[in-house]
Amino acid sequence: MSNTSQTSALPAVLRSHHLSGGPSGETIIHDLSFAWCPGLHWVCGDEGSGKTSLLRLLAGDLPALQGRVDRPSDGVFWADLKGSEHDQTTVQACWDQLKPLYPSWQHAIEQDLIEALDMERHRHKPLFMLSTGSRRKVMLVAALASGAASLCWTNPLSLWTKSLCA
Repeated sequence: MSNTSQTSALPAVLRSHHLSGGPSGETIIHDLSFAWCPGLHWVCGDEGSGKTSLLRLLAGDLPALQGRVDRPSDGVFWADLKGSEHDQTTVQACWDQLKPLYPSWQHAIEQDLIEALDMERHRHKPLFMLSTGSRRKVMLVAALASGAASLCWTNPLSLWTKSLCA
């Protein structure tokens, strides 16, 4: 994983200070410090290099073993609904479980996205009944409606299907 930083006139919205951590107490990320200003940032690296672990650390989904992350007051969105542990959860239940985590949740945006992404008909289906693309749409609705100042997303390019770009 590479760490490059550019200077910017914009203030940082997400900053790590000597951050170390990883899943199950492993140190996959070691002594990482950076500041991200508003905009798009791409974390890239080989399979198993710690990209997802870094995003989880930044969002607070994984506790840091050392160091700290300064997050914006509106939070950092993170959700991973790919695992089988979510299969029996309905689409609506996913959104309902995420709403309390994000006090700036935008209900009007949620409704607009549900309509625009044709998710109304899936609202009461368990996730195992959805295609991979529709599962991603569940996360997209949540991410954009969350009101979080920063969004952490794995494999974001997989979201841009023909229906989203039309």
